Amino acid sequence: MLRNGTGWTEATIHSSRWNSTNAKTLFDYASSKGYEMDWELGNEPIGFTGVFKGLNLTGAQIAQDYADLKALLQTYDLYKNSLILGLSESGVLSPVEPEFLNAGGTKYISALSTHHYYFDGGRGKGTLQDFLNATILDSFILYMHRFQNFNFTPMWLGETSSASGGGAVNISDRYAGGFLYLDKLGLAALMGVDVFARQAICGAGGPYPFGNYTVLNKELRPNPDYWLSFVYKKLVGTTVYNVTTDKDDRNLRLYASSARNQNGLVLYGQWITNDSLVLDVPQLSNKQVTLYLLKEGEPGNLESATSRLNDQQILWDTHLPVANLRGNHTSLPITLPPYSQFFIVLGSDQSKSK
Repeated sequence: MLRNGTGWTEATIHSSRWNSTNAKTLFDYASSKGYEMDWELGNEPIGFTGVFKGLNLTGAQIAQDYADLKALLQTYDLYKNSLILGLSESGVLSPVEPEFLNAGGTKYISALSTHHYYFDGGRGKGTLQDFLNATILDSFILYMHRFQNFNFTPMWLGETSSASGGGAVNISDRYAGGFLYLDKLGLAALMGVDVFARQAICGAGGPYPFGNYTVLNKELRPNPDYWLSFVYKKLVGTTVYNVTTDKDDRNLRLYASSARNQNGLVLYGQWITNDSLVLDVPQLSNKQVTLYLLKEGEPGNLESATSRLNDQQILWDTHLPVANLRGNHTSLPITLPPYSQFFIVLGSDQSKSK
């Protein structure tokens, strides 16, 4: 269930065939209330054998279960055109997805979804250096190539963050967590991902009481990735462009898109070394641009729990329903400081856009 809740378990311990009794009860109740919903059957089926001992659920069986789900939804006027999302497998090399597709599972889904994390934070994986490692950032490209080989669209990242199991302690929810997040946003757009569902808004913890990858902290105040998301949604549009550079350095991560208001372009990305870098666009040298430059809230501490925008601390104001984050007018070239995240609006003033 996507719009207003979570999915339900694919199978019971007693049978590998999906029992739709509870689902029908849910559909009856939700439709009686007029709740518009989309649906997802199960979550990461490769893990079912660990939850339900002795259960061996194949991709072909799951395809049949999705067929049953779609047939059941067709009996409800409110849900006969709802989206059905699958297979929602975790980011491992699982045989379930190809089995599902070969068995005709695509006839029953509206979008092919996958989950992706770089490492398992629940098992203590993910150091600060991992979050700054271009090879780890590039590993998402290899994963998405495998996903693209299924040759099915739309493609969804139905659940994703830096580290699974609640995140990497004192990193995923800090300024440094944004390096994996922003890079994945750029790569996902470049590789044709249609929906990017960030895990999590708040409260998802894995083995931890509140979690370390939430965009809101336990006081429901923004973590740095909240502000990164805010600026991204404020500026970045839906048309994606390739970027070429004469600097052969994988630590410079550059992406480009239309501006959200469709007037101009946005060049965004990050610089993940301890040196400064002069960034220029020759065609636009000396032209006015709008710069959003994000840095750690505590200078020199990449594990800072706060961020700065254009050298101003970003603070949550409980009296303002929408944060008023504005860029600075400047001109190219721009000097990027060490370990910085940035958005540069070219040819359009979006400093006052909401």
